[in-house]
Amino acid sequence: MSNKRNFSDLDFEEKLNDFYENFEEFKKITEKIIKKTRLIEKSITVVPRAITFAGTIGSGKTTCTKIFEKFLKDNGYKVKRMIEVSMQIPNALNLFYETKNGLFFQQVITDKYKQVIDEINELEDYHYILIDRGFKEIEIFTDLIIKDKKSKEYLKKQRDLIAFKLQNDIIFVNPTKKTAIERKKARNRLWEKCDEEYLSELYDKYEEYIPKIYQKYTVFNNDAYICKDCCELKECNDENCNIRKYYNFFSIFLKQYE
Repeated sequence: MSNKRNFSDLDFEEKLNDFYENFEEFKKITEKIIKKTRLIEKSITVVPRAITFAGTIGSGKTTCTKIFEKFLKDNGYKVKRMIEVSMQIPNALNLFYETKNGLFFQQVITDKYKQVIDEINELEDYHYILIDRGFKEIEIFTDLIIKDKKSKEYLKKQRDLIAFKLQNDIIFVNPTKKTAIERKKARNRLWEKCDEEYLSELYDKYEEYIPKIYQKYTVFNNDAYICKDCCELKECNDENCNIRKYYNFFSIFLKQYE
């Protein structure tokens, strides 16, 4: 005789009760696991990754930083964008252009960078921190505007006191020299009182120094035209605008983190 039992042989009601009892127990266990998982998720601190946009005056790094910020946020990332340090001390910047006192200005900007980097080091729960010009680029401006060797050595010691704790990736925003100079002229910022000769020398210094101050960096040749609306993060209505080149570059750049 076969020992096989059909479903009809079972006490359906008894088995159904057993199922509900087991289900309720399983449900309680699952709810406990979910609760513990949520507590763990809340306790985990997101360690931000810093991305510095390096570039000479007129390179378009500030525009790139703003567009990248929007691109990241549109893709669900939490982002903090840091305003260029020299723009945070406009009075000192104006005084430098008027007096050409390079040592004074480089000391002021170095002190400001120390403050900003200390603040960045304490940031949490951001996926990305975007930095508009890095503190190491102080050296480029120092070499251009200060000739005294002892003054340079003093400023280097001050820069060396800046301790950046986050992982920092570099994007070198580097159009042609002609494009950079034309962009600077076109934006006509009142506080940027520098002539074409200075801009040309600064561009050359960046070409020389970027490989020295940054061991690893990604170059973005951003000569492509983008319209004013895109620069201001508005809806694009210009068929000649090449904003897609920026988005394509950012997409490729982010793949290294996958």
